[in-house]
Parts: sequence; C-alpha cells; structure tokens
Amino acid sequence: MYTSIAFKMGATQEVATRSLGQVHSFVSDHFDRLQDSISATPALVGIELGQQALRHAERNIGSAFDFAQSLMLARDVQDVLTIQAEYFQRQMKVLTDQIGSLGETAVGAVVRQGRAGPLGFGF
Repeated sequence: MYTSIAFKMGATQEVATRSLGQVHSFVSDHFDRLQDSISATPALVGIELGQQALRHAERNIGSAFDFAQSLMLARDVQDVLTIQAEYFQRQMKVLTDQIGSLGETAVGAVVRQGRAGPLGFGF
C-alpha cells in the first residue's frame, strides 16, 4: 500500500535542502553562544561537563543532519523506514555512551574539585 506512493523529490527536495541549510545556520549560531556561556562558567565541574555536553550535542546535531539528508534521498517509504530504524538504533547506542561518559566526567571533576578545595587552589 505505502510502497505504491510515488515520492516527488524535485521541488520538495529543493525546499527541504533550503530549510536544512537555514536550520544548520541557526544551530551553528546557537552553538557559538553556548560555547561562550560554557567558557564563562566559573566552576571547573561546569566547564568540563559543559564542554563535553557541547561536543556530544554537536555530534548529535551532525547525525541528525546526516539523517535528514539520507531521508531526502529515499526512493520510497521502505527506504524511509529503513533509514529511520537504522538512525534510531545508532542514536540509542550513542546516547547511552554519552550518558555514561558525562557521568564519569562529572564524578571525576567533583573528586578533583574536592581535592583542590572550593576555589580550586588546594587550600
């Protein structure tokens, strides 16, 4: 039933490509602001976690853009479903790994911060 639906990729693909470019520009601008905010964070724990979270977010956004581009190249509904399932499986693994690494970073930073003292000078 769904596989008989013809995909019209001409004008739709142009609009999607243009929209994707606008979203990419928007996200890049906000990542720049986020990086400035993280750099201004006074606590070592906040800086380490913020930088790592930003790296993870950049990777996730990049994966989302790749996913969107793959969807634009889909030939039929079956392609869309396959691309979506593969993306979902990859992202679940990536997110699980990212949560683990953020937890390790948080614990390590808190331990180091505790050793250094409240101002980070070891007093």
